[in-house]
Amino acid sequence: MEQARSSFLGNFRAIALTLDDEGLDGLAIARSVGLDPDWYSSPARRVPAQVMTSFQRASIEATSDPLFALRCVENLTPASYHALGTGLMFSSSLRSFFQRFERFFPLITTMYEAEFRIGPNESLFTWRRKIDVPKDNAQFDDDSFVGVVLRYLRYTAGSGYAPCRVALAGARPNEAHEAYHELLRCDVEFDAAETGVVVSSAELDVALNAGNRELANQSDQAVLELLSRSEDADVAVRVYSLIVESMAEGTVARQSVAAALNMSSTALYESLKSSGTTFQEVLDRARRDVAELYLERDELSLTEIAYLVGFSDSTNFARAFRRLTGQSPGEFRDAVHPS
Repeated sequence: MEQARSSFLGNFRAIALTLDDEGLDGLAIARSVGLDPDWYSSPARRVPAQVMTSFQRASIEATSDPLFALRCVENLTPASYHALGTGLMFSSSLRSFFQRFERFFPLITTMYEAEFRIGPNESLFTWRRKIDVPKDNAQFDDDSFVGVVLRYLRYTAGSGYAPCRVALAGARPNEAHEAYHELLRCDVEFDAAETGVVVSSAELDVALNAGNRELANQSDQAVLELLSRSEDADVAVRVYSLIVESMAEGTVARQSVAAALNMSSTALYESLKSSGTTFQEVLDRARRDVAELYLERDELSLTEIAYLVGFSDSTNFARAFRRLTGQSPGEFRDAVHPS
């Protein structure tokens, strides 16, 4: 069975506000495609992918503005994506910023999957489509993606921050090319192989002035809690959230996660299979992500971190961490703290 996909309320609200800015009735257009704004009173409720796609198309047709997606981004604030925005703002480095964005991207949408790829000279934050969408929607989504990333990068690294470049898949109208450069305030590559934001790998571990690991971790917990109780979220996302919460209590059991989701272990297995993953794969990712966060903290020993992520000793932890990341825990920590 195809896994249901959905979008966070912040995306809907940004589009509705931008329609209002252009003299249109954003809520009326939303209702015309079956999106009832009054129903979405809780941040745990999400907009189904089909409804969001229809709302985007209706908005594109109503405005006839090739830059409409980028204008929507201007209506995003740090609070638009719940606690994720504050977590991003308090990231200690660009590396932790992009890793946090990748880890919690399902809060924003489960229609796409984000990926942060680190190279020797340049690193790319990109995304992959998980459902088929019409061409206009795909362009809208790509424009929104790079716009959102730059918006939060500048909240975090400063308003003048510019990446190496932004890459956009697909052609854009010739008359709009200059406007893209002006709105994004950086070099833009059109007709790229994939959409993404490219940054210098040498800058990844430079400390950010607003960095605060304690506040960022508190925000992370709030995002995890929201995802775990969001019934419309991808089941793999909810499992990931529950696993991370269970780690803090020292237990990670498939049966307890299934029970928290009101499922049998067999039903959980089938749901994850239909989502293209397994419990072990989700567990591995959760352990890797949490381990990386702990490794950024100098005060924790490798043995302590091993216990915190569910291993009985540091040897098994080190072996698993190398399998998942290609580095030993010590090598990862040295890269984050070169001194």
